[in-house]
Amino acid sequence: MERSSPILQLIALLILLPYLLSHNLANTTIDLKTDESSLLAFKSHITYNEYFDPTLRKNWTTETSVCNWIGVTCGSRHRRVVALDISYMSLEGTIPPQIGNLSFLLSLNITGNYFHGDLPMELVHLRRLRVVDFSNNSFAGELPRTWFGNMTDETSVCNWIGVTCGSRHRRVVALDISYMSLEGTIPPQIGNLSFLLSLNITGNYFHGDLPMELVHLRRLRVVDFSNNSFAGELPRTWFGNMTDGLEELYLDHNNFGGTIPQEIGHLSNLRVLNVGYNKLSGQIPASTLSQCSLLQKLGLSNNNFSETLPREIGNMTQLQKFSASYNNIAGTIPQEIGHLSDLTVLDMGGNLLSGKIPASILSQCSQLQVLDLSHNNFSATLPKEIGNMTQLQKFYARNSNITGMIPQEFGRLTNLRVLDMGYNKLNGQIPSTLSQCSQLQVLDLSCNEFSGTLPREIGNMAQLQIFSANYNNITAKTHSTHLHIFKAQAQRKSKGSLGVTHSTIDTFQAYTFAYMLIRPNGALELRVLDLSYNNFSGTLPKEIGNMTQLRDFATTNNSITGLIPQEIGHLSNLMFLDMRENKLSGQIPSTLSQCSQLQDLDLSDNSFSGTLPREIGNMTKLHWFYAENNIITGSIPPEIGKLYNLGMLHLLRNKLSGSIPPEIGKLYNLKMLDLSRNKLSGSIPPEIGKLYSLSSLDLSWNKLSGSIPPEIGKLYHLRLLALSRNKLSGPITPKISNLSVLTGLVLSDNNLNGTIPHEIGNLNSLVNLDLGTNRLLGKLPSTIGNLKRLGYLQLNSNNLTGQIPSSICNLSSLDVLHLSENRLHGRILQCLGNFSTSLSVLALKGNQLRGPLPTTFADGNELEYLNLNGNKLQGPLPKSLYKCQRLQVLDIGNNEIQDLFPFWIETLPELRVLVMKSNKFYGRLFSDNLKNDNILPFPKLQIFDISHNKFTSPLPHGYFKNFVAMMNVKINGTEERSQFTDPVILVLKGTEQKLVGILVTSIFIDFSDNQFYGSIPYSIGKLNSLIYMNLSHNMFEGTIPTSFGNLSALEQLDLSSNQLQGEIPWQLTRLSFLSSLNLSNNLLFGPIPQSGGQFSTFENNSYMGNPELCGRPLTKKCKDDDDDKAAPPMLSRENDGSEFLEGFTWKVVVIGYGCGFVFGVTMGYFALLYRRPTWLLSLFFGVR
Repeated sequence: MERSSPILQLIALLILLPYLLSHNLANTTIDLKTDESSLLAFKSHITYNEYFDPTLRKNWTTETSVCNWIGVTCGSRHRRVVALDISYMSLEGTIPPQIGNLSFLLSLNITGNYFHGDLPMELVHLRRLRVVDFSNNSFAGELPRTWFGNMTDETSVCNWIGVTCGSRHRRVVALDISYMSLEGTIPPQIGNLSFLLSLNITGNYFHGDLPMELVHLRRLRVVDFSNNSFAGELPRTWFGNMTDGLEELYLDHNNFGGTIPQEIGHLSNLRVLNVGYNKLSGQIPASTLSQCSLLQKLGLSNNNFSETLPREIGNMTQLQKFSASYNNIAGTIPQEIGHLSDLTVLDMGGNLLSGKIPASILSQCSQLQVLDLSHNNFSATLPKEIGNMTQLQKFYARNSNITGMIPQEFGRLTNLRVLDMGYNKLNGQIPSTLSQCSQLQVLDLSCNEFSGTLPREIGNMAQLQIFSANYNNITAKTHSTHLHIFKAQAQRKSKGSLGVTHSTIDTFQAYTFAYMLIRPNGALELRVLDLSYNNFSGTLPKEIGNMTQLRDFATTNNSITGLIPQEIGHLSNLMFLDMRENKLSGQIPSTLSQCSQLQDLDLSDNSFSGTLPREIGNMTKLHWFYAENNIITGSIPPEIGKLYNLGMLHLLRNKLSGSIPPEIGKLYNLKMLDLSRNKLSGSIPPEIGKLYSLSSLDLSWNKLSGSIPPEIGKLYHLRLLALSRNKLSGPITPKISNLSVLTGLVLSDNNLNGTIPHEIGNLNSLVNLDLGTNRLLGKLPSTIGNLKRLGYLQLNSNNLTGQIPSSICNLSSLDVLHLSENRLHGRILQCLGNFSTSLSVLALKGNQLRGPLPTTFADGNELEYLNLNGNKLQGPLPKSLYKCQRLQVLDIGNNEIQDLFPFWIETLPELRVLVMKSNKFYGRLFSDNLKNDNILPFPKLQIFDISHNKFTSPLPHGYFKNFVAMMNVKINGTEERSQFTDPVILVLKGTEQKLVGILVTSIFIDFSDNQFYGSIPYSIGKLNSLIYMNLSHNMFEGTIPTSFGNLSALEQLDLSSNQLQGEIPWQLTRLSFLSSLNLSNNLLFGPIPQSGGQFSTFENNSYMGNPELCGRPLTKKCKDDDDDKAAPPMLSRENDGSEFLEGFTWKVVVIGYGCGFVFGVTMGYFALLYRRPTWLLSLFFGVR
């Protein structure tokens, strides 16, 4: 057959070519539509959230070719999707089954998103896949078993992520699916990977037991199951059969329990074993582990191993790293550890080891690089053999009860980089040989008993970065060369940080370690300098500006004085500056604004004055600014609004004036704003409502006026709003109810009016509500009962009316209920006795409440303060008050209570204030228990006011001697007060006065206006800390006890309107603090005692109504008046013999004088008769 010509063939091809091309293009288009629909299905399973990148949603549309979609790559020949990469797009959702239709897909990467749920089984259809990355998502469930079942397909499995195949037989030899956040159990099919050499599944959430099928993987060399949640005991069968060559086994950071099985000793090729951070217990099986003769690394840390460290551990001669820290291992470290000559790391910290540190370890383990013995209880000194460990780089012995001195031999450790011996009992001077540790970077000697000075040689440690010697007794002598710490001519070099916090170095210039801070070319490299909590004094030298690399500088709690030098502005890299609690003064330098990197600035608790510099607005990276408790004056500069990154602004306790600048509303990142205790005036700017991140706003103790701006209701993150002690007026804005996370609302001591908005009941997080001392009107809203977390409710000193709402009984967490000084009426709710197990303060005084007191006080209640004074309460005192064993203050004065004296409260152990005045109590004052010496009435009572009642009885002489809290009270300069400051009202000098809180020095007795009779007990004189005593308007008779002269602290004494007789005892002239005395309207007679002290200042009205009294200041003169006659000599206050002198009459004097005369004449006769009788001289004169 004749062949056709090439020309004819070419013509035929040209004719057929359009048809062939169109047919192929049509098939490609159809297949690409399949890929498009699969990806659109994927898009429909994505949930859109606030972090979602909208680009993908807008881009994945049918308006453009799928090959142009973001994250999609198509093949150049067949134009099918071959790669999908949508990693780190913050996508959320599930993977749809349609993903399996992308049949040409080679690479699938969705890492770094929020996909969740199970992996679709349809992924098995993607047989061309080479790379799969599903890491950093939230997938859950078990690993799909079908995947593993198809991993025998040599055409694809070897290209899967985490899978490695052998180059010869193309079987899986390594599986690494570490840190993929996978969860589930290990399927038994894993045992089919019979060629597996390495298995790494660390960093996932696998749990359950290890499958026994792992025993079939006899080629395994490396197994890493660490950082999962496996539990149960370590499988004995597995260890017993894996003898072919397992070299590395990592089981740490799981929940394995039980003991280490004996079968682990069969792993003869094991080189690394780490079972740390589990729950293994028992003794470390050293004899078993020593059978692993090739073992080099053994990790047993953070388990529950106990007993002692076995000596057999010395047989593990190949061991290089041994860690058994944070167990319960006790006893001593065995000497045999010294046999481990190749040991480089020994970590025994956090155990119960005791005894001596064996010298054999320190002398024989010459290769040791890391030694950790911290947190033990050695009670021993450091052996000098430590100097043999010349390879040592890190030595930790923190908190191990080590005593004695640091051996000089430490200087031989020239490779040492970290030395931590803090929190021990080391003493003596820090050895100068430490300076020979030329590589030392961290030196921590804090919290020891070091003394003496810092050695000058420490300045040679050129690599030192952190030096801490806090809480020691280190001192230093001032030396002029020490100023070289800041000078550019110094000779030493250092990098890093220096911290000598909390030691007791004397003077700021006294750094004997100065030279380490400066480079030879004059530029300082020090990054962190912490000199906090020392006794540094003097001024900051201007050379501090040379430390241009400084980032952190702290001088907290020293005695540094003077100004901050202007040169501090040269520290352009400074990020942290803490100078609080010093004695710095002058104006804050404007050059601080040149520290453009500054983030934290604390100048609190100094004596800075002047105004805040306007340049502060240039410190735009500032996060924290504290300048509280200074003397800063002037206004807050508006430039402060430029500090856009500011999170904390504390300017409290200064003398700032003027208005709050509206620019403060630009501090959008501000979380805490405290301008309290200044002199700010004007209104609160509404711009403050733009501080949307604010969690705490305190403007209290200023002079702010106007109304509370409703814009505050926009501060949805606010937890504290404190505006107390201002001059704010107007109603409380209902917008406050928007502050749903508010825990503290303090608006007390203002001029707020109107009613309490019922919306306040929406503040479900509220713990402290204080609206006291305002002009609020109306009833208490019942919605207050919704505030279930409320602990403090203070609405005192307003004009509130109506009854106490019963909804208050819902406040079961209430600690303080203060409704005093209102116009509330009705009965006291019975629930107030037991509605809250934590109620410590119940203050309802100064209202119009009627009816009986609550009778429901329960056992174990916490009540400490009960004030019902100034109401119209009736009935008896409820005996359930006896259950208030923590009660300190009981004030029921000025009511209409009618009852006998409540003897059952005499033994309340904590009662310090008892006020029952102006009621209708009657009967006797003491009970039969007084006869029992084991029962002491009122052991802590300091204020006892039962005046204006109808008690009728004598005062028992034994009653007052038991008031021990009124005797020998020592004032130590910090007067004890109760935490609650509602005042107790007492009558002092004839007028009502308020005692705020409970003072140790407020010791007061008022029994006035009753019907007590008989003599005044002499035992009252033992109450030598008594300050106020009023026994007036009773029927006392007899004399004024001379023991009153012992009341050395007495300031006011009122015995008026009784039937007292006799002379005024001269002992009263000893009361040097007595400022008020009233003895009027009695039957006293004789001369008024005269003295040159306080007693002579009292005027006529102190003695009126005693017609038989005479002498100054009265006009009536005494018969034998002698102006020059002095008061009798004072006896010792400790023993003035008052009781003896009371019966010392003229008859006794005559008898004594007569007996003395007879005795003297007789002795004189014998002396003359026997001239000089030696026995007599010896008896009376000591002459021999």
